[in-house]
Amino acid sequence: MDIDIDTALKIAKESGFDTVKKHIDGILTAQFGYLPLSSSTSAVLAGFNHRQGPVAYEFNREQFGYTFFTRPDLNFTAPNCYQDRRLASLVQNNKLTVQEWIRHTLDPRLSMIEGNACPMVDDFQPWIPLWTNSCIAVSGWPSLNPSIGSTSPSRYGDSVSYYNGNIKELVQEFNITVNFQNMAGQFGLTLAFFWIYAAAMAQMGITLPHMAESWADCSMNYTTRIIRLVMDPFKRYIVNWTAAEQAIIQSVPMGDSYTFESTGAFNTVYDQYSIPFKCKGFAAADPIILKEFNDLTVQFNPNMADSKRKGAYVKIPPELLNAMNGSGYPWIDLGTNELEWYLPPEKYMELKANKDRFSAAPATTPTPNN
Repeated sequence: MDIDIDTALKIAKESGFDTVKKHIDGILTAQFGYLPLSSSTSAVLAGFNHRQGPVAYEFNREQFGYTFFTRPDLNFTAPNCYQDRRLASLVQNNKLTVQEWIRHTLDPRLSMIEGNACPMVDDFQPWIPLWTNSCIAVSGWPSLNPSIGSTSPSRYGDSVSYYNGNIKELVQEFNITVNFQNMAGQFGLTLAFFWIYAAAMAQMGITLPHMAESWADCSMNYTTRIIRLVMDPFKRYIVNWTAAEQAIIQSVPMGDSYTFESTGAFNTVYDQYSIPFKCKGFAAADPIILKEFNDLTVQFNPNMADSKRKGAYVKIPPELLNAMNGSGYPWIDLGTNELEWYLPPEKYMELKANKDRFSAAPATTPTPNN
């Protein structure tokens, strides 16, 4: 028999419950021995299901989340690029080119040095949006295996096992593979090629790195940090995270771009590409990663600091995230683990006005042309 919500609430109150959910919990618990729906998680954590009835806890439904890649600090200034013909081909007068996008993405200092920014690269972003947007799989994160020792056997042959030091996977090198969706123009693949090529030219002394401001800055300028943020079902809160604290590209599958199979109108062999990384520092569930995420954001964009952010930017409310997709600076609330997105006020008002305009317009059904 179907009943409406008002009738269900009336029945619940007549039975001494102030909500329908509590009424249902009462029936399930008292009559059937089931764990209550409204507190199934805490019931599983705190007590035993000694009647072994069905447990209505929520299954794990995490979103894939986001994979962020930090930009390297390679030197792509024009005089440096002119030392090699391949690198020289990237120097263009028109900043709205793929070549200039590559230069400015791989050299965060370039706009400041040359005094001319690339419109396709946000110099306030420490990340590489293309790789985050086109990443479809990441595999190879290590399992954790603590070092285990054993005592010498006693006269009866028994021994005791014990933990014997650090978890080596947290500090040792490991390999991960990142799969990307390829796109027309092969921008991501070409970016990876010039990344390793420029690093090789510098190692051979053909080109020069940026001058270090201090001895503390004398680090490998071609590394990246890969940060994985696993999200809740609504893509609002971070439920798990890790990072490869330092990673370098092991190989770039340029040769695959020349492979083909003539089985259709288009060559689909290269719809995806994979890049393996040699990594060090598996930061599994380390809270410092979230703080360092914010610190790096502030390093590139000082107005995102706590003392300036609210005056310089507007937080995108959850109900407007769809309308403002593709814009914003990420920030992690370290108290709640909410992944927030911020926009300059003028950009926020522009996108909000656009949403309001379409929301106010009456819905229309397209009429097919006869």
